[in-house]
Amino acid sequence: MKQSIYLLLALGLVLVSCNSTPEEEKGQSWEAAKKSFMNSCEDSYVRSFKGALTPEVLDMIDLGELDKLAVQQCGCMFEGIKKRYDSPEDAFANGYDQLMEDVEGCEPAEEELDNLFK
Repeated sequence: MKQSIYLLLALGLVLVSCNSTPEEEKGQSWEAAKKSFMNSCEDSYVRSFKGALTPEVLDMIDLGELDKLAVQQCGCMFEGIKKRYDSPEDAFANGYDQLMEDVEGCEPAEEELDNLFK
């Protein structure tokens, strides 16, 4: 239970940190914006997750599963953004903090968090 609390706290920090530069999305199609967003989000997600955990808890994490969770979470966030906005320009106009507030339903399930442990 204590480990799950650490993971949930880490995920909160991670969701805030998933970003790239909004200028990168100007004039792009959704497909090009997705590539940019996913690359930045996945890197940031994993880096932030690792930085938010103590070394003891991090040693218990399966990094392959963390990578899978990052892909899943970032994909969910992007699809939520895409459904909510007409274009990448509209989506990224207000910045990533607003986007992360707009995205709902992408929190990992307890089972997905449990899968992170070796």
